[in-house]
Amino acid sequence: MSPERIELDEPSQAVLREARKLLRSKERKDAGEFLVEGRQAVREALKAPGVVKWLFVRWASVHDNLDLIDLA
Repeated sequence: MSPERIELDEPSQAVLREARKLLRSKERKDAGEFLVEGRQAVREALKAPGVVKWLFVRWASVHDNLDLIDLA
């Protein structure tokens, strides 16, 4: 049995740059945005409509996070 094929969009360099900026406190304050890490925190954020702008998942962990991808 072959694994289910999953197709996800690759983030653009501009999106990655914008996300990386949020690693700095000043950028988070200026943008009014923040990064969320960890399955539980991400799950809670995804439950709130309009809160999550992007969901980044490493390719190696896609199958382990299908429930979060489905919520997004």
